[in-house]
Amino acid sequence: EKIKIGKFRTIYKDAMEKLEKMEDTAKGREIIKNIKDALAGAKEANTKAMELGLSDNATEAIAIFVSVTKIASQKLNELCDELVLFQQQQTDLRFSESQRSYRYARNLLFIIGLAVIGIAIFLAIVLTKSITKPLNNGVEIANRLAEGDLTTNIEVSGNDETSQLLSAMKNMTKGLRNIISEVKNAAENVASSSH
Repeated sequence: EKIKIGKFRTIYKDAMEKLEKMEDTAKGREIIKNIKDALAGAKEANTKAMELGLSDNATEAIAIFVSVTKIASQKLNELCDELVLFQQQQTDLRFSESQRSYRYARNLLFIIGLAVIGIAIFLAIVLTKSITKPLNNGVEIANRLAEGDLTTNIEVSGNDETSQLLSAMKNMTKGLRNIISEVKNAAENVASSSH
């Protein structure tokens, strides 16, 4: 029995050391301290019972062993139940906190995603307008020129492909005006010299 008790004491001691390392709350440390105190009281009673048993006071040894062991076992069971309940509450609390953190992170990512999509749509609209508006303007000018309207004022701003196209149209219109002007002048000269 002495060997069994010694073995159990070692197991309890190791278990308590592991519990102490894991526990990080004041309430949990208090419960563990109470368990250690109860174990110390049981150890003292067991030691006394063993000494009485070895000195031929078996009846008294058994009485102490049974009464103390029974009370100590009940106390230890209560304290262990309290520790398990406390740990369960802590686990539930941490689980709730992790769920809140998860929901917060999920919502934050959702909002960031919406913001990115919104910015992308805005940039697409701006880029589309910055490309299509000059192109539409270029098409309108080309149609006027095709109809023979050389009075169209072509304004060029920027250095992109559309601006380069408009600049070419402007130069072409200028060239056509000059040619038409020269043809008119030549026709007037021919008409005035024939008079």
